[in-house]
Amino acid sequence: MIARNYFGDPFFIDVGEKTTNFPVYYAEHGAGRWDAVVVAPDIQHFSRILPALRKLEGNDTEVPRLIETETDMSATLWREVHEARRNREREVAPTEIEPEGDPNDFRYGALIITDIGPQKLKVVQILRRVLDVSPAETLALAAQHEIVVASGFLVRLHYLQEQLAALGASVEFRPDLESAI
Repeated sequence: MIARNYFGDPFFIDVGEKTTNFPVYYAEHGAGRWDAVVVAPDIQHFSRILPALRKLEGNDTEVPRLIETETDMSATLWREVHEARRNREREVAPTEIEPEGDPNDFRYGALIITDIGPQKLKVVQILRRVLDVSPAETLALAAQHEIVVASGFLVRLHYLQEQLAALGASVEFRPDLESAI
């Protein structure tokens, strides 16, 4: 193993593949079995991609371009990373939604993920953005049984709730009973 992502998914080489300059493989951890896929044709290429991605971490325009030009987009990992970065630039902050007038929308409470769902990478990216926490903190949150994503008036949380649910996460709004009194 030569690297791990935020979820502990390994990137690794086969030491017996010296003649092909050690292609780099990736396998999703916790999927019930190890389905290794090639994510870089050789270890040198992989060692160039990682620092380039790190350097462009906050640039949602350049990261997809780098992935398109420097990786094999047929690999699920790169397609997911590419799509997640392209979608980030299209997201609207939940606070930009205007009230629609339903009195229930003006209840105050917390938005809670009770199951992160099958698209954990995309959900974790949303958590990082919304909570403004480090990758390590986000990973710790993702391991929790319940994750408080945001609090506020329901009208301001609808978009975020729908966005997380669309990714397969189980999300519920819990009204703050003390503020209702």
